[in-house]
This record gives sequence, structure tokens and C-alpha cells, in this order.
Amino acid sequence: MKRTLRMLMYLFLGAIAGLTLSIVATSTSDMNMDNIYYWVGLVTLGASIILAIVSVYLYRQLKTVANDYTKYMDMDAYDIYRYNKYNDLQVVNTMAMMLSIIALAIFMIIEFHFAWILISAATYLVVLYLTIVQSSMVSSLYPDRDLPKPGDKKYAEKLLAASDEGERHIMLNGLYKTYNFLQTGLFMGIVILIFYSIVTGESQIFSIILIALILIISQLKYSMEISEK
Repeated sequence: MKRTLRMLMYLFLGAIAGLTLSIVATSTSDMNMDNIYYWVGLVTLGASIILAIVSVYLYRQLKTVANDYTKYMDMDAYDIYRYNKYNDLQVVNTMAMMLSIIALAIFMIIEFHFAWILISAATYLVVLYLTIVQSSMVSSLYPDRDLPKPGDKKYAEKLLAASDEGERHIMLNGLYKTYNFLQTGLFMGIVILIFYSIVTGESQIFSIILIALILIISQLKYSMEISEK
């Protein structure tokens, strides 16, 4: 059954890639070559499809090693390998998902060729499926730990409880640095949108307000979480 599903996944990804190439070849004349967003959508969609294929490859590679790691390395090396490889897998899936959403948004907004919208949506669903399937792999990677399931409402609390002191330090340090980077990045995004609006004359007021609200809410949320009770 699993082998059949795997074959269907490969066929589906191949069909998406083939359909994409055929549409590029037949519909180039219908595109407005002066509109950069068409090409941004095509590039992000193509990158998303490639990353989805890479995700399948990494998943199979990790699963093969996890089934019997003693064939490839000792326990210490495997501990580092499974941690880094699974982290790489999450990064690839996140990038593929975000790029497919960007492509879908572009093609929907510019109302360009329904087939592109369909391919972008299908790519997003495939990546979402891969992410859900692969997230359940954690329990097989760490069978000796009582790790929470990805859909658990108290996933963060249970994950921290199941981790040792060193792992908690690494996670919290990484999360704090990421939070600071995100705050700075969103603020710089507001500045860029302001200059973009002035230079191009295309109003980005809604986007600026939305990002500002996200910054405010995230800061309030963080303050509430760390406040003494």
C-alpha cells in the first residue's frame, strides 16, 4: 500500500512538472512580457516543485538510514545525522510551501491562465501532504522518547518537557534569535513598503498596517508569555 502511494506521488509530481513545461511552451505568446510578476510566479512555482522533489528524496534517505543506522554510522554520528537531516527536511518543506503560496497568490491576483492557478494549488497541497506525513516521522527517529504528536494542542510544552537541559537551551536560544530577527525583518519590510509606495505610486497602506499590527500583537503575546505570574 505504501509503495503504491509512493508511486502515485512520483507520478503526480512528474505530471505537474510535465504540464508546467507544456504550458510554458504553448502559452508564452499569451503573456505580457513586461510584467515581472508573471516571471516571478513561474520561478517560484518551479522552485517549489523542485523543492518538493528534494523533500521526497531527503525523506527517503532519512528513512532508509533510520531503519538500520548501524549499516552507515555509529550511534553518536547517527544522533547528529538524524537531527540535522530532519531539520533540513523541515526547511525544505517550509520553503516549498511558501513559494507555492506566493505563486498561487500571484496567478490569482493577476488573473493569469487558470492552469497556472491549478498547478500552484496542487503543488501547495502536495507539499502540505508531505509535511504532514514527514512530521510523524519524529516518533520513529526517537523511539525511546515520549514525544508529542504534531497536532497536539500542548505540543510546545510537551516537547520541552521531553527534551533535556541542553536541547532546551539550544531550542530557546534559537527561537529567541529568530524572534528578534523576525521583529527587525518586519520593521524593515514596513520601511521598504513605504519607499515602494512613494517611488511607484502604488499604495501599500493596507500591507503596512497589517504588518504593523502583527508586530504589535507578537510583542504583546511575547510580553504576556514571559511576564511573572
